Amino acid sequence: MVHDLEIHGRLLGMTKPAVLALLGPPDASDTTGYAFDYAVDLGLRTGPWGLGGTWLFFITVHFDTAEMRAVEVSTRD
Repeated sequence: MVHDLEIHGRLLGMTKPAVLALLGPPDASDTTGYAFDYAVDLGLRTGPWGLGGTWLFFITVHFDTAEMRAVEVSTRD
């Protein structure tokens, strides 16, 4: 799903309320509300044989300042 949202641009052009309706409330956002972060478990584990725990990634949705529409979606760890 993360790949689909980022690579195929499924969220681009969506309004902030539409993104909230689709993904729910963000796990974090910047103080201005122009970027939402969602924690994502891609199934990667840290440590030998994957015993070190979950390696979380974040998908970030950036909104423009004028119309509050999604203009960029990125993934980071």
